[in-house]
Amino acid sequence: MEPTLKGNEPMSYIFFAATPFHLICINEIHKRDPSKKFELILTLYKQNNFANKQIYKTLEILGFEKYTVWYLSINPILNYFKNLLFTYKLFNRSHSKNLTITMIDFRNSFMHSLRRFFKGAKFILIDDGFQTYFSYKKYINNGYYLTRDRYLNLNGIILRWVYFGRQYKYLLRKKIDIFSIYVNDFSLIDKDYLHNDLRHLKKLISANSLPNWDTNKVFFIGTKLSERGAMSLDDELFCMEWLNSYWKSKGKTMTYIAKRSSSKEKLMLISKIGINVLRFDLPLEIGLMHEKVLPGFVCSTGSTLLKTLP
Repeated sequence: MEPTLKGNEPMSYIFFAATPFHLICINEIHKRDPSKKFELILTLYKQNNFANKQIYKTLEILGFEKYTVWYLSINPILNYFKNLLFTYKLFNRSHSKNLTITMIDFRNSFMHSLRRFFKGAKFILIDDGFQTYFSYKKYINNGYYLTRDRYLNLNGIILRWVYFGRQYKYLLRKKIDIFSIYVNDFSLIDKDYLHNDLRHLKKLISANSLPNWDTNKVFFIGTKLSERGAMSLDDELFCMEWLNSYWKSKGKTMTYIAKRSSSKEKLMLISKIGINVLRFDLPLEIGLMHEKVLPGFVCSTGSTLLKTLP
């Protein structure tokens, strides 16, 4: 028997998604009990054309036909008022009783503010890459259900008052659940923490679609190291050039797999140093299912794909 997400009583779901992997996680929850009513809400930025294209193609493959698109603003003040209006509309058509809401980013104040209004609802944190693992280890494992250090300085105090009002201390300790590919790494026994084993994603792979392997082919899963300031672009290019030389010395050809958010400048420079660049218009977990030949090696500096692809 497959585990249920909340006892035996009927409930409805509000699924939030901002990335293709969010949709993969939501599909796993939905397929465990497809009879439950749900509303799927996509939180997108209009400017992210390629990223949005990936999401729409993933929706089609997973069979989600009905959804609402909620466009975010790059202006944080405008975004706050848009979110407030959105919450008001959502609250008017939904009830906390027998309701489950998925949270897609533990760091997101708006996501947590929904817990303030839907006090009777169950909240489940789904995976947002490796950040979920980090959030568990730093906060949830220590009994904190908010990124508490973010709300300690002056800006944080203002932010927590704006989003949480007098409910901050309540929300800080109010438990949320986790549906994660990392649950086994957390060594959790608590039934409320459910393991996402991607069982329904695996069903998309048929025996006839099993590919051949090319042991001379290497995929490097791209990162956003320079885009998010973790290292300079020059340093990242140096690392890629070194890694490419390493695989060449082994008689293998490396291909750089671009992320949805990889900058065009970086991809162009990677191509200029002689590395083939490939960008899939689907999440790699699904995109590789359609490939006739797969690489014998996949490497990365720490992508979630190292957990999901096997």
